[in-house]
Amino acid sequence: MPTFSDLSLSLKQHPFTGDILRISDVDAVKQSMKNVIFSGPFSTPFNPNSGANIKGLLFEMLTPSTMAVAKRSILLALTEYEPRAVIEDIYVGDDGPNSINIGILFYVVGTTQQQTLNFSMERVR
Repeated sequence: MPTFSDLSLSLKQHPFTGDILRISDVDAVKQSMKNVIFSGPFSTPFNPNSGANIKGLLFEMLTPSTMAVAKRSILLALTEYEPRAVIEDIYVGDDGPNSINIGILFYVVGTTQQQTLNFSMERVR
């Protein structure tokens, strides 16, 4: 099984070495998937089309067609920008007014254990 590692976005330091903590394997892939989903157009320099732009859909009426667009956008973004994950299924559901619930079933490349990533997004204002 390949080992994947990324820097922790908390930027906390290791107590003994003083280096920034790192996360590995499934946690690294999950963090990266969230970053891709939360990012939108023009959030990455020199790549205006990166990200899934799900935040933009929070201001739309949550209809079945809007949720289908969100699901397709997440699938395309993760396929393009997170090659360490093999996506099995994506669930996008209504979680109240201006809030959506997202669930992703996936495998990390090189493993056979199915992983789950669940989170909710809501409009703040």
